[in-house]
Amino acid sequence: MEQLVEREESIRKYLLGELPYDEQTEVEILLLTDEEYFGELRLVEGELTDEFVFGSLSDHEQERIKDHFLSIPKRREEVKFTQALERYVSQLETPDPSSISWENGLAEAQENRYLLSTLVEEDWVGLHLLALLRSSPQEKSELVAKLGADYSAITPVLIRLLECGVVERQYDVFFATSLGFETLLKIENAAGISLG
Repeated sequence: MEQLVEREESIRKYLLGELPYDEQTEVEILLLTDEEYFGELRLVEGELTDEFVFGSLSDHEQERIKDHFLSIPKRREEVKFTQALERYVSQLETPDPSSISWENGLAEAQENRYLLSTLVEEDWVGLHLLALLRSSPQEKSELVAKLGADYSAITPVLIRLLECGVVERQYDVFFATSLGFETLLKIENAAGISLG
């Protein structure tokens, strides 16, 4: 357990550009040779992105994120998407507390968290799937080909999108629902981007 914490701390320092050169080289070699280590890096990247967007980093770490971490275009894109999702959630209409029971409020909040986690997990596969399905109804094999993924990566995400009500299925064809269209439109407007 202690070794895992040390590895995560080392990765975090690497991503913030705070490792000495020799330790940085060791991390880079591990990233190229150890798939599990690379997976850990992706998790820490996601954590740093969330912490940056939600303002839970120290001033020093905020500066390191801006100076080093965001120098990579893919990370800047992920931060933009996370910021858009955060704005989307904050813009969701909150009903008058007197007209809704606290149980319903908690249930709605849980549904929103479930949808958001579905969209961003697995390297944003949910968001990519929803954007593809908005453009046209598609079979799972088409989605697999367009995303360059395999069935085992897409199937659980599709199931969760179905559960959230943003995607529907008729026979073997999936398509975005009106809620799916509305969700993507709000995310695009909040981020000032188009998802195609």
